[in-house]
Amino acid sequence: MDQRVFEALASEVRRRMLVELAPGELNAGDIAARFDISKPAISQHLTVLESAGLVTRRKKGQYVFYSLAAEILTGALDGLRDQVRAPAPIIAAPIAAIGVMPPPAPELAAPQPAKPGVPLGFRWEAWRTRGGP
Repeated sequence: MDQRVFEALASEVRRRMLVELAPGELNAGDIAARFDISKPAISQHLTVLESAGLVTRRKKGQYVFYSLAAEILTGALDGLRDQVRAPAPIIAAPIAAIGVMPPPAPELAAPQPAKPGVPLGFRWEAWRTRGGP
């Protein structure tokens, strides 16, 4: 997985940009019109998305058009999903490297009453404060 993809997805503004680009390509001005932030900030966010491979840029005359690179986004998310679904190798690998398995957990014995013949859960303090049975 590419770390840059998830760093780009960390920003809510950039995630919203990807949603805006999902139906099709937009020029930079159209993208900027949909957000209440400065054009330099829009440009910076688009640069981060482009460097992560999540958007592609096409220049036509004086306009720059951006489109979603859906295969990169879905590839990164699929990779993350696969890692989350299969955690066993991540845990088992260090144990296998050690070469020994940890000892099994000891069996827990049933709790014993504090005093012989007294049922579990009996509260001596409550019995004493009430003055006995």
